[in-house]
Amino acid sequence: MAHNFNNEMLFHAYKNLYGNLYSENIEKKKFLKFLNLFLIFNLKLRIYTVNILRLFLRKLLKYQSYQKIIIAPETSLLKNSEIIKKEISNKGYFFLDNFLNQDFHYSLNKNFPKKHELLKSKSPLKNYNIGFKYVEGERYLDLEKPNAINAFYKFVLSEKFEKEINDIFKLENQKLFCKNIITSIVEEKSFLIPHMDDVSFEKKELSINIIYFIDGNDNDIEYSGGTSIFEDNNAKKILLKPSTLKNSVLIYNNTKSFYHGFKTVNKNGYRKAISCQFMLKSN
Repeated sequence: MAHNFNNEMLFHAYKNLYGNLYSENIEKKKFLKFLNLFLIFNLKLRIYTVNILRLFLRKLLKYQSYQKIIIAPETSLLKNSEIIKKEISNKGYFFLDNFLNQDFHYSLNKNFPKKHELLKSKSPLKNYNIGFKYVEGERYLDLEKPNAINAFYKFVLSEKFEKEINDIFKLENQKLFCKNIITSIVEEKSFLIPHMDDVSFEKKELSINIIYFIDGNDNDIEYSGGTSIFEDNNAKKILLKPSTLKNSVLIYNNTKSFYHGFKTVNKNGYRKAISCQFMLKSN
């Protein structure tokens, strides 16, 4: 869940998803209230239909061949560990390019899941395509096929990657572990409202979000799903914006008091990403 929305941004989110006929301040206007309800129902029905068709397509193509990935992923985290720790401690966020070895990144990008393999969101506040959701202790995935997405998920869940993350922060009596992973594709009109996560209110300890940008339109990052860090909840003051959406990561401590999100994606905008969250547990 997310919190601390800006009212102007909320209305923009609703209008972006439900259409230009969507109205605000409708308390005493029954027709506009009915129109809003119709627009919401119509949109949700369309998305439900899209997701049913995608499910059918996934089943139809269930036995499609996947290219076997034999290249092992290697990160640039440890050689940048000192600056990552410093920036996360001081600011709460850090951006790193050239995150993975080029060969693995090329294979992952080339063999990335297609849009029909993901679900289209019905939320105006988090409006993009998501799938391949893993939640530790709750929702597991079949990662046995040696394809690109499984290779990366298995790497994120491996002891090797967990050690890399923990070697950055060098915590005593606690360690970070992967709580969840999710894959996303953004396209025209996708939007993520600037917000703070639940954990920023529930916890004061370290909680690390990692957004791995695999590919995107570098000619218009701000309007291509380039998740940014904002000081305010109306995205006026940018604290950090990705410099590339190709093989880069945004790392941030989501217990800190800043906002993250991305602006409405333009016609030529696109982005492919995998996000994961690392939380603390006692040794």
